[in-house]
Amino acid sequence: MGDSRKKNLYERYEPIRRRVEVGFWIVFMALQAVFNTVVALVDSRGRAVPRATWEIVTWEVSSHLVLLALVPAVVAVQRRLLPLARTHLLRFDWLQAEGNYVGLHVNGHDYLLRATLTDFLAQLDPVRFVRVHRSHAVNLGRIKEIEPLDGGDARLHMADGTTVPCSRRYREALRAGVGR
Repeated sequence: MGDSRKKNLYERYEPIRRRVEVGFWIVFMALQAVFNTVVALVDSRGRAVPRATWEIVTWEVSSHLVLLALVPAVVAVQRRLLPLARTHLLRFDWLQAEGNYVGLHVNGHDYLLRATLTDFLAQLDPVRFVRVHRSHAVNLGRIKEIEPLDGGDARLHMADGTTVPCSRRYREALRAGVGR
């Protein structure tokens, strides 16, 4: 007997994903070709020497067929490069919550991603990445020094030369992470 739990939307979508995505691109390019053809036909009517309808239709349809043919190449490049980008992003030193964004601090550069800190941390390995403050998380491998402060808080000196606050509320998670 199969899995009796109810599948979420993504699990129901996954088996038909490829057909839906191919269908989307075909419909999108077809609609784009129709709209561009209509606009080109209207523009042509106002010219001193209008183009033949078959010429305009041929230009627009052939252009969109070429664009449609490029979609698999773009997808292939994206699939090849995305794992490299994820690997690079996992080398970040620390994260900072900035409203509905997360600031990634990587080797002195800052990058903003549209996500909450909690959601972003849920996607990361908890052995390597730990929350140390309500608005900060760190890559444990990038901590250079932990400086204790009065009141149980701490200041983390990172490998990139920056400092990150660590509140006493999260000290135990930091201690557990560093002790591994």
